[in-house]
Parts: sequence; structure tokens; C-alpha cells
Amino acid sequence: MLFFTQSGRVFQLRVHEVPERERQAKGTPINNLIDIGSNERITAVFVRPETDTEAHYMLMVTKNGYIKKTAMAEYANVRRNGLIAINLQEGDELDWVTPTSGSDEVIIATELGKAIRFSETEVRAMGRDTQGVIGIKFGKGDAVAGMATVVEGGDLLVITQRGYGKRTPLAEYPVKHRAGQGVFTLKVTDRVGKLTALRVVSDPEEEVLVISASGMVLRTPVGAISRIGRQTQGVIVMRLAPDDQVVAIAPVAGIEEGDGKE
Repeated sequence: MLFFTQSGRVFQLRVHEVPERERQAKGTPINNLIDIGSNERITAVFVRPETDTEAHYMLMVTKNGYIKKTAMAEYANVRRNGLIAINLQEGDELDWVTPTSGSDEVIIATELGKAIRFSETEVRAMGRDTQGVIGIKFGKGDAVAGMATVVEGGDLLVITQRGYGKRTPLAEYPVKHRAGQGVFTLKVTDRVGKLTALRVVSDPEEEVLVISASGMVLRTPVGAISRIGRQTQGVIVMRLAPDDQVVAIAPVAGIEEGDGKE
């Protein structure tokens, strides 16, 4: 497993080294398993493919809109104290990482509701100790809210801070060149809040978890979320207390009712 931190470092841990616990257990603090700094937090985790035929590259996107592609082979041997995955400018952080084939399309969206879709072939592969290139441009007060790879025929699911969400067909997002400002994907207002998370979905029966800052979790099928156009606000997906907000969405994979011990 590869663990990426907001400071741009990557750590490695074998799956069998993660202690097995009951479903409702708290788990083990991550800093007991990898040599992560006290001021670092994990922003992306995935299991590294066993062969290069499954994924050739890792694509990274930062909060300030930079994108970087690095060959998977660059991370074959990660030291216990980690490696530099990307060089960051002051005030920037690494928040999204995904494995890619080298010819995928990527979509990046911002907190103020803009999104850009382009081919990853526009991002040349670079070594670990580099900064990357501009993926999306945006104005003052905006920042990247999420990144995903495109699935043909799929939808872009977006969720706002105040629990509003929607699905929009990816066909409504034209393929552009990187480093543009993109097109509108959400009408941001005080009522719905900023765009806070996104995911590309293709199966209406797929389920996702909507997670709030206070720890509330809503499990819902994708098909229950309205499928509407880009320049709309969306509909209520999760009702929240006034002082709470959505912080993430995650897939429900391999979880069945009754799994684990009560």
C-alpha cells in the first residue's frame, strides 16, 4: 500500500502489516505503522498494482491546481521514512493521487464550481523530485476540490459543503487542453456552500458514503442522487446541523450488511 501525505511525501506498507480489527474497532494510529511526521496527514491511499500492465503511472494533483505524472516504477522501493513524491510551492499541498494507464482522461474541479477535462497525455512523465505543471487555472479565493479519471458513459458526482449534490453526464464536459479555466460544473451559492468532493460514477446501483466533519455518515445509492445539468445547484443529499459540513465521499466496496462482528 502507498500512503501519500499533504506535504508531498509517500510511504509504503505491506497490507499484511496492517493489524486486523473488528469492523467497529477504532483501529491503529497510522504513525504507529509508518514513520510519518507529527505535522503530516494522509491524503491519498491505494494498493499498488502488482504489475505494470495494470497501471503505468501515478497522477497527482495539488490544492493549487498543479498536476504531475510519475512512472509507477519510481516507487518500487520506498524507504521506511518515505520518499519525496512531489515538490510543492509554499502554501500548496498534495491532496489527490490516482493510478493511470498513461492514456486516461482526467477531470479536475474547484471549490467555486469550475471543472476541466483533458487527456493525461498532455502531462509528460517526470521524476519524483519535481513540481509538475499547471492542470487548472482559477481566481483568488478558489482551490481544487477534487480530481478523478474519466469513465466513458459515466457521470460526475459532486457534493457541496452543505450536503447538496448531483450527477452530471461527463459528456457535458468538453475535452480541453490542460491549464485552462474549465467550464461551470456547479452553481455555488451561500445556501449550498462550496464544492467539497467529487467522484466519477457509472453504475446507478453503486453506493457511496457521504461523510461529514462531525463523523456523520450517509450511505446512498448513486441512482438516488439527481442527474441534472452542469449549471445547477443540485439537491439535498445529506441534511446537516448548522455547524457541520460534508468533507468527503467514498465508494462502498466489498461491504455487505452483517459483515464483521457486532
